Amino acid sequence: MSDPDLRAGVAQALFDKALQLGEADRIEEAIDAYDELLSRFGQVADGGTRALVADALVNKGYLLDKSHRTAEAVEVYADVVARFGQATEPELRELAVGALIDQGVLLGELGRRDDGVALYTAAITAIGEAASPSLEGKLATALFNKAATISRLERDREALTLYDELVARYIESSEPELRVHVARALGNKGITLHKLGRIEDAIAVYDEIIERFGHDKTRAIDAVAVHARRKRAQLRAITYRRRVIAAWRRRVSNGRR
Repeated sequence: MSDPDLRAGVAQALFDKALQLGEADRIEEAIDAYDELLSRFGQVADGGTRALVADALVNKGYLLDKSHRTAEAVEVYADVVARFGQATEPELRELAVGALIDQGVLLGELGRRDDGVALYTAAITAIGEAASPSLEGKLATALFNKAATISRLERDREALTLYDELVARYIESSEPELRVHVARALGNKGITLHKLGRIEDAIAVYDEIIERFGHDKTRAIDAVAVHARRKRAQLRAITYRRRVIAAWRRRVSNGRR
């Protein structure tokens, strides 16, 4: 067996060990196994071990996050981006894009929402440069997360633009993952319009959700449709009360009751 083959075999054995430990919920031992792999092969990864190093880093980041070691997970995902963000191999660039998105989520949890937005923007740019159909799901995630984060930063009009971009891009898609993103984007758009006082526009969005997704029993989509029905009823009640009050005031101003 040649030296590269031997190295690849050892790396694969360490990776498999770490994977099994993680699946058994022996988190710290799994992290240690990934660290051993990274210590031995991380700085000299070749064609036989490069993908394993990337996967090991991503899995380590996931386990750190699962262990509530959020800041450490952010550092690991940043390492993935630094190492593989310019990789020529599509699967490695896809991992790097995923790491950008995961970093953004974790930074939001740490209260660093502006930094999270910057990472979602970087992911969107990277996906545009890659122009790969396999990245459409990640693009939808990045657009949605960026819009939701921007909305939490009170930049609601920017968020609406991003929700509209996502919906326009994927509204006709039959892919389940993309349909979920579209439904959730419309749901958040309705909430944002209501927040801005644009009640009639919000009702129109809820109408669209119910028309498009009202009979979809996918759990995530059904939850959006249920929320849309409830919010539409509430907003219709508000508009009705406003009309009644406006009519009463007109009568009063004309000297009638």
